[in-house]
Amino acid sequence: DDVALHAFLGMLLARSHDLAGAILHLKQAHYGRPADVTIACNLIAALMEFGDTAEALDIATSELAFSDATLRVARYRGLLAQSLERFSDAVEAYEYVIERAPQDFDSWNNLGNARSAAGDLAGSVLALQRAVELDPKAAPSRINLASALYAASRFQEAEEVLRTAAADFPKDARPLNDLYVMYKREARHDAAMIAIEDAIARDPDDPNLQFKFAVECGLVMRIAEAEKAFYKAISFD
Repeated sequence: DDVALHAFLGMLLARSHDLAGAILHLKQAHYGRPADVTIACNLIAALMEFGDTAEALDIATSELAFSDATLRVARYRGLLAQSLERFSDAVEAYEYVIERAPQDFDSWNNLGNARSAAGDLAGSVLALQRAVELDPKAAPSRINLASALYAASRFQEAEEVLRTAAADFPKDARPLNDLYVMYKREARHDAAMIAIEDAIARDPDDPNLQFKFAVECGLVMRIAEAEKAFYKAISFD
């Protein structure tokens, strides 16, 4: 059975980190048995690790994705389409998954981001709110929700989400950094300074945070602190 032999060799080579060899054999197996989900998923995974996202998406066709009861191909298709900025295809794939696996936190979160990129701000907020409901301990989904709310001009709600996230994840500087960015956009400079100072306290080795803090100090003529922060940013990066 040539197909089985190529599929097995491809799997072994992938595990041995010979991606080029794995792809060569997995392609032969896929062409011989294009409806085989396991072969397709192994080929997609090898192509992704090899860096060939576009060809991986060519394997994760909508026909294969929407005939796969395991939903593996649809999840791959969503991720690949999203990374290639084919957001409508990503939305379609994620929606297919959540209709059949409504507790899939990752797909709800990814759907929210894809909908936002596709311009569906209201749909993005709904998806990300569902993701937060499913896993309230996941900080990235809270930050994504705040970004979606802000994009939908729901500024107060976005601020509340970030403030709650900052309180719930006391070691994470990301909610405070996003608060800083939000305040700067709204020209709330005093609040922005407090947010970036709090972020620095949580992650003093982040060069991006040090740079932002240096800029803020310079704007209010705290020159010695600005200089120190600039030097820190340079030393880190």
